[in-house]
Amino acid sequence: MSSTTSASFVEHRLKNVVHSNYAVREIVQRNIQEFFRLRDEVLSKPEIKDLNIFADILLPVLEGLRIKQLQACARSNKIQLALCGENSSGKTAFLHNFLGIGKILPSGDGPVTARITKLT
Repeated sequence: MSSTTSASFVEHRLKNVVHSNYAVREIVQRNIQEFFRLRDEVLSKPEIKDLNIFADILLPVLEGLRIKQLQACARSNKIQLALCGENSSGKTAFLHNFLGIGKILPSGDGPVTARITKLT
């Protein structure tokens, strides 16, 4: 397999992974929305509203950090992709080519980008 064919194959596989991630993201978002619907249904019941003595138990369900994280997750359409490999194995060149962004990231021999780089 030539390097061009190999790169094309890898690009095709990565596009499939990204597409699959979007499908998983949609399932997660539907489940989060269903959770919030059920939570709101339960919390709207008069029997639950009268349970002020359990406020310390119910508060995390109503306003906790995890709830805020779930709400943010439900609104997001982003996926996260990690690219790992040996030094000088072509990760940066692959990103430049795959994203069509030109040569904006530093590259060269050795650990040039040997740190986490976040692209948004």
